[in-house]
Amino acid sequence: MSAPAPPRAISRHPSTVAAPALCAAIATAIALLASSCGGAGRSEAPSRAGASGAHRAGVGADGGVGAAAGTAGASTPDGLRGAPWEGAGPRDGAPADAPTPLRGRPVRVSVALGSPGPPVGAGFIGLSMETDDLPWVAHHEASGDLGVAMRSLGPGGVLRFGGVSTDLKSFFSPHNERATAPWQRIRVTPGELAAIGALARASRWHVILTVDLGHFDPGGAAREAAAARAALGASLAAIEIGNEPDRFPHERLPGAEPLRGAGWSVRDYLAQLRAYRRAIAAAAPGVPIDGPDASSGFPPLAWLTAVAAPGRPASASATAPAPAPAPAPAPAPALLTDHFYPTTSCLFDPTVSELMAPATRAKGQAMITRLAAMQRATHRGVLLDETNSVSCRGKPGVSNSFASALWAIDYVARGMDAGLAGMYFHLLPAEPGSYTPLAAPDRAALAAGQLRANPEWYGLLLAHGLVGTRPLHATVAGAGPELSARPFLAGPGELRVALVDFEPPGSQPLLVHISAAQRVTSGGVLRLTAPAPGATSGVTLGHSTVVAGSLRPAPRGEPLAIRGTAAAVELAPSSAALLTLSLAPSGGPR
Repeated sequence: MSAPAPPRAISRHPSTVAAPALCAAIATAIALLASSCGGAGRSEAPSRAGASGAHRAGVGADGGVGAAAGTAGASTPDGLRGAPWEGAGPRDGAPADAPTPLRGRPVRVSVALGSPGPPVGAGFIGLSMETDDLPWVAHHEASGDLGVAMRSLGPGGVLRFGGVSTDLKSFFSPHNERATAPWQRIRVTPGELAAIGALARASRWHVILTVDLGHFDPGGAAREAAAARAALGASLAAIEIGNEPDRFPHERLPGAEPLRGAGWSVRDYLAQLRAYRRAIAAAAPGVPIDGPDASSGFPPLAWLTAVAAPGRPASASATAPAPAPAPAPAPAPALLTDHFYPTTSCLFDPTVSELMAPATRAKGQAMITRLAAMQRATHRGVLLDETNSVSCRGKPGVSNSFASALWAIDYVARGMDAGLAGMYFHLLPAEPGSYTPLAAPDRAALAAGQLRANPEWYGLLLAHGLVGTRPLHATVAGAGPELSARPFLAGPGELRVALVDFEPPGSQPLLVHISAAQRVTSGGVLRLTAPAPGATSGVTLGHSTVVAGSLRPAPRGEPLAIRGTAAAVELAPSSAALLTLSLAPSGGPR
């Protein structure tokens, strides 16, 4: 685990992404409603290999917005003057009785339907866990809530096992041998890997397994990789060699020596990586190897640069001097992996307002932009295989608050927009006050495999409604950086827009007007709400809550007000929504 990292765009199971408007958003975001939403058309998610192609840069740091929302005297966007949203009736074709007035500060989101980016892969949103939680996951493979929760995010996801526990205290025990060294505190067995394989197959997910590099043992890592391939088969997405090797001089168990000395460099890492790759290739030929799984999170991403082109030195910096070229460079990894957390509780005291602040979103955008540029330059997919809101295990009341859900929706949408290979959110099931999206509320629940959804999980469920779509450009008028508006094309006649209003409670609601130069035939909205940004409970998605891994009752969407080429929705402060619009064919009647 670190203070900063995405997955590959694995999509062996294509995702259905086009259906009638109201049901489509809910059906894709929440599998529970799929059976009630008929529809036509589907969009195939890209293959694993497709993750390494060039990708467009995105809409801009905050969607190209104008003056700050709520600023006194800010003008009404031209396209909204005289628009019939106040006191408007329901959408076109709906009964005219019981109209619902729409009120709020007018905002215009203009979507350009041309030149959409590449499709978002089915495995974009994944989960990352510590290796020392692998035995717990294996024990509850068939009976716990984790498998149910994984399935609620749909097929094709990725479950990564790694974190600092991999190199500090876990070891592979091929014949259930006991520990032989003081540091060997967590045992991973072939039987547990078989249980993980069963979980992956039942969920139609994939698994990334990290092997120990902290205690140099290429042969042991190769035996574990071979056992993982035998147990998981096609569900094994990749092997990672060591977790955050750039931090090895700083990682130690109490009373023990650091994993590496102060002179440890990326050149040393590349030399040891070659030995591991040779051993794994001999024992488990063809298994992809990702890396370097660095903790950097900050420019110039020296370790990613060096591993992507191991024969060339990385750019020099005050914090990461350029390594000398390594002899006989190891092959570049299948995917480049990095970690990123925009805030930290290490020596700092993050707050809910900080998590909601434009500066935090700008920090995430800056990292995403750098990673996307590296992806284009190397023609290799870049994955944030470990990420979340507040590093150093988070801060109770902040990283497990509703603010984290709002942050996560915007953060994921930015990563999708930039074309990254994926984002895996780190999960600590025994620590409900941490940043974990899912956690057991107490020891008894943990022993029974029972998990409660923290607010961030609801944000991931909503963001999953964008899987399979293609990012679009948009401009926003009448709002500032407190409004996040990210549009995506879900099919030839379907538009989805993720909206997040980061304004504090008590602010004026926003009346968001969406237009796309084609007639809107119908539309729906799925809302994410909570009592306050700092709330750690009371979250609802489509008026539903997560119980035992599933949303109950089935989520309910709401119809949108439709007028010609535009739709409108009232968005409360400190809330989010996923809009789906069905569009008439281009050139059709308006």
